[in-house]
Amino acid sequence: MPTATFSTVADREKLYRNCVPREKPASYPLDPNHTHFILLDDKCGPNDEIWRRYGYPVRADLTIQLRAEVEQEARCSSHYRHNYKIPIIQILIEGGPSSLLTVVEAVMHETPVVVIDGTGRAANFIAKAYKALYDNQTTYFSPANNNANLERVIKEDGKDIITGSNEKRFRDMIRSEKGFFLINTFLLCPDDPEFKLSDAILQALFRAASMPKHEISDAHVQKLKLAMAWNKFDLVVSDMLIENVKTQWTDVQLDSALTDAIQHGSVQFVELLIEQGASFDRLRRLINIKDLYKK
Repeated sequence: MPTATFSTVADREKLYRNCVPREKPASYPLDPNHTHFILLDDKCGPNDEIWRRYGYPVRADLTIQLRAEVEQEARCSSHYRHNYKIPIIQILIEGGPSSLLTVVEAVMHETPVVVIDGTGRAANFIAKAYKALYDNQTTYFSPANNNANLERVIKEDGKDIITGSNEKRFRDMIRSEKGFFLINTFLLCPDDPEFKLSDAILQALFRAASMPKHEISDAHVQKLKLAMAWNKFDLVVSDMLIENVKTQWTDVQLDSALTDAIQHGSVQFVELLIEQGASFDRLRRLINIKDLYKK
């Protein structure tokens, strides 16, 4: 469901019964490809002087943080007395200075971002900045404060993207551990049907699950559940339940994964988990079997 700043929606006055729309509002039409929208009020009213005091070049920037918070709340759900978070992801295509701030806010709220390299402007800039800092690095360590490669990209490619309101926040984000794990670049290759955007999204969620936490990590459990949702059986067999990682799995984790496999209706995953030690007998003591079939 798309989110927009109420004050920038074209003909927003029509949402009120007794208001007449202006002939030329300084605003933008809603995307007709969606049926529902969340409109955020920046509480600055019609006076441009009020919102300009905040120092943002674009009025929509005032609601970026609120939008990220709404997204985080929207992902929280529950099912038969269990609370969980729905995986969400942000995809960046082209974009400008406001898009850069949106990405920063998403990463700070631990939402993974897939940057579509080659689509121009902010997307290309972020992809280049990330490569300049980390290249093919697989383990995070904090980059130097004045990284020459990053400075070169900002100087050469950030002219129309970097502004006074987003530069510091972008620098802090891209150099952070969250930035390393949650920024993912994807180059569209129409001639390569093997690697699809859906695979890039799954890999981005995998990397997010691998991000170090303060508590004991259950990244392998989250990855398995994501792989089941994507129906990537071969990936699970070859990577997640191989001999050298079997010791990471507890009975509770295996049974939790078995619950997900049953709900997905995947016979392959159910059989695999039973082979690895998941137990229907333990499972029936912990949950009401009827709950497994509730939608």
